[in-house]
Amino acid sequence: MQHVLNHAGALLIGGESFAREVHERLGTAMERFTIVPGAVDTDRFTPADSMRAGPVRLFYHGRVDRRKGVLDMIEALPTVAGEWRCTISGIGPDLDAARALTEERGLGARVTFSGYADYDDVPALYRDHDVFVSPTYAEGFSNTILEAMASGQAVLSCEAVGVVDCLRDGENGLLVRPGDVPALAKSLTRLVNDAALRERLGATALEECRRVYSWHAVGAQIIGVYRSLLGSVPCREFAQNIPVESCRYRAEPHLL
Repeated sequence: MQHVLNHAGALLIGGESFAREVHERLGTAMERFTIVPGAVDTDRFTPADSMRAGPVRLFYHGRVDRRKGVLDMIEALPTVAGEWRCTISGIGPDLDAARALTEERGLGARVTFSGYADYDDVPALYRDHDVFVSPTYAEGFSNTILEAMASGQAVLSCEAVGVVDCLRDGENGLLVRPGDVPALAKSLTRLVNDAALRERLGATALEECRRVYSWHAVGAQIIGVYRSLLGSVPCREFAQNIPVESCRYRAEPHLL
């Protein structure tokens, strides 16, 4: 890994917070990194045509995993005031635990588990909801947050690596500390009961997403990086036999 980080012509990474984590763990100089964020197809992920009446629809979509904060969200829901319903979309190692906790907290009538979603069906799922909830503990760069932003949803997430690079609390989303269930419940209550806040956060996120995170914008940025390397001579100082270092993701691929 160090061979690549030290000698590649360019190092592209999703955000400053992730780059800082690599710097702290492996010592790679920050100036080696070029920040190129994740991207989303803003032609496929689009907002609903109009506001909906009735309960506010909360949406969790992704890996059903306690590291993604789904159990924290379920713990927060019983104290969320107002009229709301919640959909948990996806599968994962903690699906059974999430279902059990939902029943234990008496939320069966208000929380729906929709299971695995084909990618072609996902844009419509976002459009059917009002608030995207991603109480994750860490990300590389969150594709689901970008999809929610492109769908015009208000987003509630956490002050975590890979999230703080695209969301700013009170500007284009709401952020709480990872694992802070009372704060999560308080922010959910705000979003459920304040339509103007939902609309403002969603509109700001949508504009920024189309401007910064669309495939067109990010693709142009990547092309620029490749153009800057034209004519450069690649490093040839690699050892003939690069040792294979242990990798936690090879041993535990479910962490990806």
